[in-house]
Amino acid sequence: MVAFWRLPDGHTSGIHPPLDNAAYGKTHIAALICYEQALVWPVLWTLTRHHPTLIVAPESVHWEKSAALGNLEARLARAWGRLYGLPVALAVNLPKTRALAESDPDFEGMYPSGRV
Repeated sequence: MVAFWRLPDGHTSGIHPPLDNAAYGKTHIAALICYEQALVWPVLWTLTRHHPTLIVAPESVHWEKSAALGNLEARLARAWGRLYGLPVALAVNLPKTRALAESDPDFEGMYPSGRV
């Protein structure tokens, strides 16, 4: 969560590092949140420094009018997983209505199973 450590107005947020990794039992988890999946530095920092065994990629696109942004972020997270040989768990808030998301051409392929 490198991007959230300092707010644009210069104040420090209530979020303090390190929040880019966690452990659950023997599973070491790398968190790539929203647009961080598209930024090289946070990804390289998290995946090379902590040697995770799983990438968790939560996203919030409920405000988006289409599924395009979520589709892009999901593809980026899966690409990082392939590059590092790690499984990826996606968690995505869909656009305001499921019907809108499913009628969007960008929705197809967002989820491997094709289901929400």
